[in-house]
Amino acid sequence: MTEQEIIYQVRGCAFNVRNELGRFLHEHPYQMAMEYALRQAGLEAYREVPINVVFDGYDCGKGYSVDILIVPDIVIELKAAPEMLDIHYAQVRNYMNLLHSPFGMLINFGVKDFRDGIHVLRANPKQFPKSKAFPMLESKE
Repeated sequence: MTEQEIIYQVRGCAFNVRNELGRFLHEHPYQMAMEYALRQAGLEAYREVPINVVFDGYDCGKGYSVDILIVPDIVIELKAAPEMLDIHYAQVRNYMNLLHSPFGMLINFGVKDFRDGIHVLRANPKQFPKSKAFPMLESKE
């Protein structure tokens, strides 16, 4: 599946979730619904995937959790806030860097106009060759 096809699928799932659940819930129900919707759409998606931080070859343990990871390495961060803040974008970029992800998505279910709540962030393609951040989750195609 191409990057554009994945983005299209994720956007469609997000709009379906938002249309059914509305905009005034906490983040967790959106997370649960998105994982379900993405899987129903045929994407291999996992919630709350831990990211271990490694320093000089030393595993410092779980540092963060990605709201949703689409195998093998697409980061989706969900929010339920009235507006997007710079820190939200920085969080997604940080996860993308740690996972060597080619792109990530920031989806905010709390904004009034949901079209303004979906953002795609791309990594520099030279920065990260094909990621193998989660070999245990790789699709067996």
